[in-house]
Amino acid sequence: MADLRKAISDVQETLGIERLLINPRLKTGAGRMFIDLYSELIGLPMSGQIVIRSAFEHHLEAVVHDPEGVPVKLYPWMPDPLGEPRTTIMIDPEVSFGAPVTAYRGISTAVLTDMVDAGLSLDDLATEYGLSSEEVEDAIRFERAAT
Repeated sequence: MADLRKAISDVQETLGIERLLINPRLKTGAGRMFIDLYSELIGLPMSGQIVIRSAFEHHLEAVVHDPEGVPVKLYPWMPDPLGEPRTTIMIDPEVSFGAPVTAYRGISTAVLTDMVDAGLSLDDLATEYGLSSEEVEDAIRFERAAT
C-alpha cells in the first residue's frame, strides 16, 4: 500500500495532476494502475514502461465517467479478456449503495448466490427475476470470485 501511495504522489507531483484517483486519465486493469498520457498508457508506479493499449482497452472500458470525468460506474465482470466486455454486472454508488448488482434489473449478486445456495435452480431464478440465464450465471460467478 505504501508503494501505491508513493506512486500516486509521484504522478500527481510530476504531471501536476490533482486528485489522481478521480482523474479520468487514471485507468485500471488486470490488477494494475495506468496513467493515460499523450495517448500512451504508462504503468504505475511510473517506471516509464509503456504498455500495449489494445491489450488493456477492454478493461479500461469497464469504468464509466460522468461529463466532468469523474468515475461513476464500474462493470467489473469480464469473463473473456480477449472479447468484448460484458456489462451484466454493475457497481454504481447510486444503486444498492454500491453493492454489485445485475445491470439490467439491479438484483444483488449476493442475493442471487444465496438463493442458488438455498437450492433454487438458475432457470427458476432467471424466470422469477426477469433475467437471462447468462445474467444469473455471471452474478453467481462474480460473487464466488469476490468471496
